[in-house]
Amino acid sequence: MTIILPITPSQSIIKQESVQVEAPQVDADTQRPMASKVFSLCGVDTPFDPDYTLVTSHILSPIALLSFRFSIAVYALVSIIFSIIWHGVVLHDINRWFSYFTNICFVGLCAYFWVSSFHTLSYVLALKEYGSETEKPSYALQRWPRILQLLHVLLLTTIFVYPFIVAIVYWVLLAGSQTFETAFYTWSNITFHTLNAIFSFAEMLYNRYTPRWINLVALVILIGCYLGVAYLTYASQGFYTYDFLDPSDGAGNLIKYYAIILAGVLVVFLIAVGLCRLRDMLLGRRSGTPPHSDEVTVQGTQEGKTVPV
Repeated sequence: MTIILPITPSQSIIKQESVQVEAPQVDADTQRPMASKVFSLCGVDTPFDPDYTLVTSHILSPIALLSFRFSIAVYALVSIIFSIIWHGVVLHDINRWFSYFTNICFVGLCAYFWVSSFHTLSYVLALKEYGSETEKPSYALQRWPRILQLLHVLLLTTIFVYPFIVAIVYWVLLAGSQTFETAFYTWSNITFHTLNAIFSFAEMLYNRYTPRWINLVALVILIGCYLGVAYLTYASQGFYTYDFLDPSDGAGNLIKYYAIILAGVLVVFLIAVGLCRLRDMLLGRRSGTPPHSDEVTVQGTQEGKTVPV
């Protein structure tokens, strides 16, 4: 005797659902393995900056680091505006201002300190929310597209190198009787050729980031791009921004200066990486934390949660 049991609609749905197989989720980075590899080589990993090296310090608290960066950002911006106005109104040579590597680098330095101030502020605000709505604080740059993270890392790398190149080249090769001729020239040369390197060194000391070796390639490429700007300036305005770029002195002499500048970039980059590693080794231990991992318990948060401070 055969008994046929009726199948209810709900049972039929369950049976159909049981045989459904979800398609495997493919991460966007696995679809672009080459791009992902380039990002990782340049220091843009996923997750980005998990140890908060860009917004914390071995020496300063996040708020103190924010104050330091914001102060330099304001001074740099005021200096740029004042210099542009002076060159335009008094010296009448504003058309040359953006042709000089010194000024371009100082604009980059100003941009970095404004952007880093914003991200440090974002981190400070995230700390206030820690322990309530989020399990781990995150700042704005960690949520931005990877291309913007890469640009930030490369900009910081230029801050670690170019200001020193500018200072060395100016005071060794270019400084002359006009350097302190007027009050404006005195202030301008001190700000754009000395304070720039001091600001760079202070940032190198206070943050916790160490440049990747591959970033040296970007530094060399950017130097090459500026040479194009320099010769375009000569073609359009009839002057060389720096006398040693004049090929009329001989190709051999010109190649010599190119080699010196490239060697300077390499040496300064190596010194910067060494100083960053020495900073993490000494200051990390002094603050009671190993390099790249200075997590401490934050008072007032839930037990067991830690964040970098």
